[in-house]
Amino acid sequence: MLFTSYHNINYYADFLYCSFGRKYGLVVTPKKVVSISANTDGGQPWRRTVGDYNVVYTDWQRDNFFCAAQDEIDNKGRIGVEFDQLPVEALSKLKAALPSAEFVDISAQTMRMIKSAEEIEVIKPGENVCDVGGAALAAAVHEGVPEHEVALASTQAMVREIAKRFPDSGTPN
Repeated sequence: MLFTSYHNINYYADFLYCSFGRKYGLVVTPKKVVSISANTDGGQPWRRTVGDYNVVYTDWQRDNFFCAAQDEIDNKGRIGVEFDQLPVEALSKLKAALPSAEFVDISAQTMRMIKSAEEIEVIKPGENVCDVGGAALAAAVHEGVPEHEVALASTQAMVREIAKRFPDSGTPN
């Protein structure tokens, strides 16, 4: 599989990137997990993700992302990609880089829209904390108030709410 979406790269590799107009990928095969990242990130995925290694590509030549993908993915068999997150132009370039492969859509299977009861229980407290932060942000927004002060009000409210809800979370065992 080649994941190219923010949400799946973040979910499966624990790396949330900012594309700056560049492509990112996560190659998952039975033998390896490899992230592909733009040089602009200064090697962050290598330091911050799961997987065997990270391939950094440069912009020195056009379409180096597809060259990196070509190096990491066998040019045969079926390759799962997210059709809903892969522009037609990018899919065409991927097909040109791996002409003997068949590309299949894995979007629906990897969307994760249905959450388990356990996931919902983990998500609810975070949602509630965000509500507190959002209310503090709205209360702090006034003419002449600097953006950093608004951000601080929201962040501080959420930190305090986390400490109130989870008093032992910062205490070493």
